[in-house]
Amino acid sequence: MRGFDSSSIGVFDAPDRLLLRIRIGTVRYTQTVSFCNYRQRRADVRIWMETILEFAITESSICADESEIAFKNEPILKGGRGRIVAASFAVNAVYGAYLGAIGLLLPQLGRAFHLDPAHQGRIMSASFIGCIAGVLICGYLADRLGSKRVLTAAGIAFGAGVFLVSISRGELAVLCAAPLMGAGGAGMQTAANVLIGDLFVARRGSMLNACQVAFACGAVIGPAIVAHSLDSGTSWRQVYVGIALFAALLTLVAVFQKSVVKRSAGPALDRRALLKLFLQPAYALLCIAQLFYAGAEVGFFGWMPTFFRDQIGSPLWAGRVVSVFWLAMTFGRLAMGPLLLRFRATSIGAVLAFSGAIGAVLAVSSSNAHATMLFVFQTGLCFGGIYSTILVEAGNRFPGNLGSAIGGIAAASSAGTSTIPWLVGALSIGSMGWRVALMVIPISVSISGVFLILLKRLPVGFSPSGIGQLR
Repeated sequence: MRGFDSSSIGVFDAPDRLLLRIRIGTVRYTQTVSFCNYRQRRADVRIWMETILEFAITESSICADESEIAFKNEPILKGGRGRIVAASFAVNAVYGAYLGAIGLLLPQLGRAFHLDPAHQGRIMSASFIGCIAGVLICGYLADRLGSKRVLTAAGIAFGAGVFLVSISRGELAVLCAAPLMGAGGAGMQTAANVLIGDLFVARRGSMLNACQVAFACGAVIGPAIVAHSLDSGTSWRQVYVGIALFAALLTLVAVFQKSVVKRSAGPALDRRALLKLFLQPAYALLCIAQLFYAGAEVGFFGWMPTFFRDQIGSPLWAGRVVSVFWLAMTFGRLAMGPLLLRFRATSIGAVLAFSGAIGAVLAVSSSNAHATMLFVFQTGLCFGGIYSTILVEAGNRFPGNLGSAIGGIAAASSAGTSTIPWLVGALSIGSMGWRVALMVIPISVSISGVFLILLKRLPVGFSPSGIGQLR
């Protein structure tokens, strides 16, 4: 690359990491790359950095001159972006509120339809099975049909699923509506995040992290509102109707927005590259780690309200435990930024996984409400950063197939959330009880930590001829 000077854009901030800063016209890129061998020759480092720079320009589809940025194959945005950003953040917040309130609404469904925890877990599993289809299909369609259309369709599906649950008269009806609800909610969030990524190419990382913060804020506020509503005499059917109406309102906001980027059809799907991706041991370890972590996370905040009510005898704290957990998750996610610049993602993830396992063990072993809440906060603080470390590691190892990599990781996440929470509910029946059943949570997140340690031992593959190529 003509005029390239590696020393002017990169600084070493750790023995095996490089913080890369690039400025092209008015656009700034910041990326952290890892070296499997920090004694790598400077010439190889130069080639690596040139390739990353070329990849950044190609993938972002940006042409930058001195004063203007134009999107190739895309019209320039009309008007401001504030309403679209607000709607996208609201979508993440609503989906977070819905997921956070699951642990409070499932017991209500159980009492209404005479369901034990195992059958309640089936409803949760059905919803997350729908999430698998939602994240894969909606992510693919958003790249080809446009985020607005996908967001609209997913919003309609989510609202319809929630409304069908509100008018259901038995377990079978809820089981049929749950996958639609899960697919619509996950697809709605996926399309909103793709839209944000398209609108803020130069600040994509920070804006997507802001979407995650909005999701966490919804998961903090939503359970508190639902618990207050239920304690005030509002029926669970009315709560579901309220969620459906809010989803319908957000869908209408998305429909009437005109300043949405229209995406081109994009390149054809490279099935050979995808096959290479899925067959790599490092990617398999990432997916397995995410499967066990995601299942542990949802199983923990999904069943802790029931644990508080049945084992500790504190209905008041049962309505607050999910909010406390997600408040800690928010703090954990906010703290990950500076940590990821100083340490390896897999090292951070493993430490957080084992620390979260200790917190979960202490939480389900305690009989004091205040002590349990303290351990719940510790668990959430540790759980908050594990998903970020997995995504960062995926970006470092598979930058040329990052979209497909994240899609597969999301599918693995949904597989974990559809099995591990159900297992906890099934084990709680009979003589084992909730304290024994919830030990599945620390075991699962510890397994995730073990796989992250195994992943750390695998070198980061790199092909100087193209960063998107897989070996």
